[in-house]
Amino acid sequence: MNKKITFILILLIGFTAILMNGHTTHGDPGMRTDHNPFLNTIRNIAEFEPMEGVLIRYPFGISYDIIAEMSQDVTVITIVDDSSEQATVESQYASHGVNLSQCSFLLVPTNTYWTRDYGPWFVFNNTNAPLGALEVVDFEYNRPRPYDNAIPQAFATSQALDLTYMDLVHTGGNYMTDGHGISISTDLVYTENPGLTHPQIHQTVHDTLGIDTYHAYPDPLGEYIEHVDCWAKYLSPDTIMIIQVSPSHSHYATIEAAAAYFANQTSCYGTPYTIARVYTHLAEPYINSLILNDKVLVPITGSTYDAAALTAYQDAMPGYTILGFTGSWQNTDALHCRTKGIPDRHMLYIEHTPLADDEPLQWGFPVETTIIPYSGENLTGSPLLYWRNTGNWHTIPLLQGTNNSYTAHIPWHPQGTQIQYYLHAMDDSGRNETHPYTGASGAHTFTVTMTPPQVDSLQVTPPQPHVGEPVNISATVTDNKGIASVYLTLIPPMGPIHNFSITQNNTLGDVYFCNQTYTQPGGYNVSFYVTDTSNTSIRSSWIAFTINTSTTTSHSPLFGGWNLITVPRDTSWTAETLGQAIEECTVVSLFNGSSQTFVSHVVGLPHDDFPILDGVGYFVYVTGDGFLNVTGFPILAVNVSIHTSWTLIGWYTDTPTTAESLGQHVTNCSVVSMFNGSSQTFLSHVVGVPHDNFPVTRGMGLFIYASTPGWWTGTG
Repeated sequence: MNKKITFILILLIGFTAILMNGHTTHGDPGMRTDHNPFLNTIRNIAEFEPMEGVLIRYPFGISYDIIAEMSQDVTVITIVDDSSEQATVESQYASHGVNLSQCSFLLVPTNTYWTRDYGPWFVFNNTNAPLGALEVVDFEYNRPRPYDNAIPQAFATSQALDLTYMDLVHTGGNYMTDGHGISISTDLVYTENPGLTHPQIHQTVHDTLGIDTYHAYPDPLGEYIEHVDCWAKYLSPDTIMIIQVSPSHSHYATIEAAAAYFANQTSCYGTPYTIARVYTHLAEPYINSLILNDKVLVPITGSTYDAAALTAYQDAMPGYTILGFTGSWQNTDALHCRTKGIPDRHMLYIEHTPLADDEPLQWGFPVETTIIPYSGENLTGSPLLYWRNTGNWHTIPLLQGTNNSYTAHIPWHPQGTQIQYYLHAMDDSGRNETHPYTGASGAHTFTVTMTPPQVDSLQVTPPQPHVGEPVNISATVTDNKGIASVYLTLIPPMGPIHNFSITQNNTLGDVYFCNQTYTQPGGYNVSFYVTDTSNTSIRSSWIAFTINTSTTTSHSPLFGGWNLITVPRDTSWTAETLGQAIEECTVVSLFNGSSQTFVSHVVGLPHDDFPILDGVGYFVYVTGDGFLNVTGFPILAVNVSIHTSWTLIGWYTDTPTTAESLGQHVTNCSVVSMFNGSSQTFLSHVVGVPHDNFPVTRGMGLFIYASTPGWWTGTG
């Protein structure tokens, strides 16, 4: 039956809602990484958040001791059939020590006392309210109990709260959330909504409750009820308690598999869940507890295992008061099933992702939080960050940013320091909250874990540098936080050690380098010394290199007449200096491939003096036989323009080649020619033809013929 029609029928028969004062795919792959409530229109509220009340039903499924305890801290809202029943309950409350000033009543009929299963769910929705307003979420209760099914709407009406309908068959005992967009049910939610696909169910939960990750896990107990609150419970955003049984238990393997599954899931804090365990030897319902602000009400049975169960809660929830209560409990039905917390609609909400083990930034450990006073009141004074490593707590004001965000920094501490901290805020409504919920007792803890910078790919180029030649010393420097400084330590062959700051190559990102020349030949050793923004330093390994003296290359003979040569060392010569270096040289000529003409320089005259380029061939005219003596640095690379038709190049490397091999390395080259200075004749080799394939050795100039322009890079 349609839920709205059901409620109207209840009204028509005379009941009025009055407030009387007195393993399929279990998780979605995409998880929210930013929990700022201002960015999320809807936020589902967790059980461990601030509560203003608790919803129960008469006749009761819990003892008056439990009700009296709850009435000390929150409003107990009791559902009764009518005013006569209300009077009866008030009388019983008075005689059992229940604080009547903390009691109110909802006068509507019910079928059962399982308010957890059929009671209202809650979200904060900031669609129409700047900070967010509390709303009731209704759903189709998974039992044929029309009175129970109508309670969420009756409650919303009585409390003047907006109501949203979630079009799913569901039940509160099979749902728990972390308050940050992650929720857990058993896959009963799939079974009970056969007309919807799993993605459609997840989408409905997302749209109505703001849930991004919804784990629908197979029930490990094999019970008929298949409720998650029979075996698991969120204790905090990153802690889930799961029951533990004896290895001989029939469901031991499936329960352990569930614990392992959630231990390997990621919490809203981006860390694996902490899995707390509570032992249930004879199916005691310890897990079916109620978190009510700073207290946890645990169902106990008088078993010898009760004390261990209460200790398990205390260990997992430091700072909370853990209270045990007996009752007519069953392993599938206990205290949690029979109560329903009502969130504080004006709660002072502190959103914060705890710091993990990490290293500081240069100015300390940044602590970021968002603080929302849902009351609409201003914060009272500045919210505070409390921190300590030992001894007394220190306080630092949190500085406000945008959208109710606040930031402070815990001061820098060295490696291995353990730091505790918590956040505190008050607002003008009188609310006073901490994060974590119990403040100092459950303070967040992390250990300073320094990660030193990394220095990789330390290299010297060229590998065999010479005196006066530029030398590049570089390395890739990275760090998880940032680099503060990089120094190069250089030990020369003689003299003092040098330390100097080096810069980052902005083009190559993480590469730091130093370019300079050296006048002292011999062996050098270099190392990088790097400090990151956390003040952690590291020295790289040392590498050695040698600065060589310049080499002398002799080309013999040069014959009287014309000779076709190249200068096989980097000399920065011109035609004049080349001619002066050759005894009895009178003319130096270059061939202009672009115009297919020669340019000649007469040695000793100022005209037509051109630069001598690496990898280029030149004609020299000498009046007698002689030698070419060249002193200079090795040529590392060339890039010679190849023209259509003839181009003069020069073979400068120590490794010889052949005319055929050289021609194959020049695009569309068909002829390679040499000039024989002894006979004053040319010898040409047609590329691809086996005849006249002459050797090419260092210092030779060569004519090549190409049908298309291109570039020669010294290969052959």
